[in-house]
Amino acid sequence: MEVGMMSSSSSSSSSSYCDVAVVDEEEEEEEEEEEGCRTPSRDESRITVNLRCPPPPPRKKPPCLSGGPPPKNGYFHHPDLEALLSFGAR
Repeated sequence: MEVGMMSSSSSSSSSSYCDVAVVDEEEEEEEEEEEGCRTPSRDESRITVNLRCPPPPPRKKPPCLSGGPPPKNGYFHHPDLEALLSFGAR
């Protein structure tokens, strides 16, 4: 049943109007209680929506496979290196 329409099947149409008034008063009381803390609703308080995706991260440089030129003085050889390697193989 709508609020403005009267029905012949209802015994008292004034009770429906009273029910609506009671509901409105309850809603007003709830709104008054909620006025203390509210979520900001202004445009300046809203989170902006990004329309474009961020660019992808730059690609990593491939590792250097050649390792560069060999050292000018040659590689370092410890005199006991051969002794240590031959000792472990026994």
